[in-house]
Amino acid sequence: TFCGKAIAASQGFATAYLLRARLLLDQYEELRHATGRYVGLESGEGRSLAESIREDLKEVQSWSKDPRELLFASGALAFVDGKYKDAARLLEEYSGVALSDYRGWEWTAHAWLRIPGLEGHAINAINEALKYRPRFPSLLVFRGTTYLQESMRLKKISEQDKASKSRVQAINDFKRAADIDPMDAGAHRGLGEACYEAGEGSL
Repeated sequence: TFCGKAIAASQGFATAYLLRARLLLDQYEELRHATGRYVGLESGEGRSLAESIREDLKEVQSWSKDPRELLFASGALAFVDGKYKDAARLLEEYSGVALSDYRGWEWTAHAWLRIPGLEGHAINAINEALKYRPRFPSLLVFRGTTYLQESMRLKKISEQDKASKSRVQAINDFKRAADIDPMDAGAHRGLGEACYEAGEGSL
């Protein structure tokens, strides 16, 4: 890969370590979603990914002189170490200074979403990301999934009206994502899950 070649050519190339860590973070989060919400990444693959991410982020901390890179590295390291509140705060701080990096807000949302009951914080972070990429189906699906998770939690504690409101917001996001990209599987899957949660045969 480009990152691997860049690192091989120059061990102290902190930006290459950071880019590789970010790619691995995407894989790490995809694996978590594949195993279900709030399920720990205890598989061999999960542990291996986490260790690779840690190694790259520590290289960033050792070599980088860029405050923004160091801030993201600290937040991402807290994330893979399971310190989600610290991760959210650090990534939120990073996102506030790295204005062109909408994915900082996306990762802030991932961190908040790992803390039960704080879906609202995650939604606020996704809203910030959407200011930069308002027509990204993946962000709309992410927000819809977060609303749906909030709805499921509220339903369990008998907050039916609030649960219904969150579910409607989820449906709206999934429908908007599908309108932008009719082939987006996440949007259609989200609509199906929302339909199931509503106890309806169709939307």
